[in-house]
Amino acid sequence: MKGVETIWLVKQKLAVQSGIQYKILVTNVLALNSHIGAMSVLLAAASCCKANLNGSRPHPGVRTVIAFFALIFVVGSVSCTPPTGPDGFDGAQVWRVSFKDAAGQKAFDNVKKQLSAQVFRHTKSNVDFLVGASNLNKAKELLASSKLDYKVLTDDFGKSMKAADPKMTTLEEGKYQSKQRKYKLTFKHYHGVKDIHAYMDYLAENYEAFVKVESIGQTYEKREMKLLTITNDQNAPYFWIDAAFHAREWLAPTTALYIMRELVERKANLSAALKKLNYYIIPLINLDGYEYTRTENRIWRRNRRPGPKGIKEKCFGVDLNRNFDMQWAFGGDEGSSSDPCMEDYRGTKPDSEAETQAIIKFLSSKITKLKAMVSFHTYSQLILYSYGYKTKEFPPNEKELHRVGMVAKQSIMKLTGKNYTVQGSADLYPAAGISIDWATKKGVPFVYCMELRDDGKLGFILPASEIIPTGKEGFELIKAVADAIGKPQSRL
Repeated sequence: MKGVETIWLVKQKLAVQSGIQYKILVTNVLALNSHIGAMSVLLAAASCCKANLNGSRPHPGVRTVIAFFALIFVVGSVSCTPPTGPDGFDGAQVWRVSFKDAAGQKAFDNVKKQLSAQVFRHTKSNVDFLVGASNLNKAKELLASSKLDYKVLTDDFGKSMKAADPKMTTLEEGKYQSKQRKYKLTFKHYHGVKDIHAYMDYLAENYEAFVKVESIGQTYEKREMKLLTITNDQNAPYFWIDAAFHAREWLAPTTALYIMRELVERKANLSAALKKLNYYIIPLINLDGYEYTRTENRIWRRNRRPGPKGIKEKCFGVDLNRNFDMQWAFGGDEGSSSDPCMEDYRGTKPDSEAETQAIIKFLSSKITKLKAMVSFHTYSQLILYSYGYKTKEFPPNEKELHRVGMVAKQSIMKLTGKNYTVQGSADLYPAAGISIDWATKKGVPFVYCMELRDDGKLGFILPASEIIPTGKEGFELIKAVADAIGKPQSRL
């Protein structure tokens, strides 16, 4: 069915009592040679759905759906396979469209609506978005008629996605299985929640004199939000490091884990400034969404809370980095969205999400000791500081924040040759209710959001070979901030 145009995807619970959820994909009948072919696919889909009920008599919901599609088989075909699995992105491309003014932005918004496009990155002058293989020609026509220029960033998203995360070798698996070590995590692969938490537990067990692991709360799906604390001096300031507010940004948690390894296992090599500080590190905030990207939809962004009851209930998730009680909903739908189906949906109220609540509760009694916060995201190669909700709005120590960011930028350029831009968060685009604004308003002196590699060519699907180089870049920002903490200008 490759090359077929997807025209409708619905999720419907067909067997409520058993909790089974089916995905029905309706595709353009042009891929079929005859109505007989369409009916054969329909019957195959019906068999597939029936088989999923373990051979029992089809649930009434199943019979209803089969009957419904029997009526429309002349215009479509049915499959039980979701379009976002291993082969769902084959032939898709990532494009960047540039515009010069509000009129260009409006023109693109119209194109996006007609294509139902998945936006990856949006700034004031350009936008990166995913174009399905069957929509390439239509997208070209729409952009041409709107007089918008584009360039291809990723030629085959599906192919690049598969190549980015190779399987572990037999030797790597053997080391873990032979119990030469108690964790499976490497920095040559992307790993799931279980492997990441096992590594954290290993560090706590083997470096118990100064490392501990605890859960600061649970996610919506009841996963434990594990945080690792490094205590070098009880009286020293604390440094908060987090990652994975957004599920699809896999290079963010690997960077936090790389820094964790450097601060614990390679402590002897650290500078005096780094050794004087204590650290809170939480490499996975959006655990539910992250696991969902590994099993269902690689480009999922939000958490996995079901949408509000009613027509929007099918739209899952809240953008956790629009949910903090700091200018929440500022600017209406400019800095976040009130629509549960939008990627930057802010939730029903400030701090509505379990994950947000866990962070705030943990830090509430510790905020006066916190002197720095770095939140890792991808992608764009940016070092951002507050505020994000409004342009030309900065904390009192903006010059110092910019200076320290520039120190990190220059160190990164010298180390890896990658160029990072240092700027205020809102200069990229308005974002209300974000974590760095919340921490800045609470009085934390050094607060940054670091958008890691790359500049868009591969975006969210950088190969695992980029994990260590990117981790080193993230660590350069941590070093620069550590050097600045304690100086007179570090206090708000």
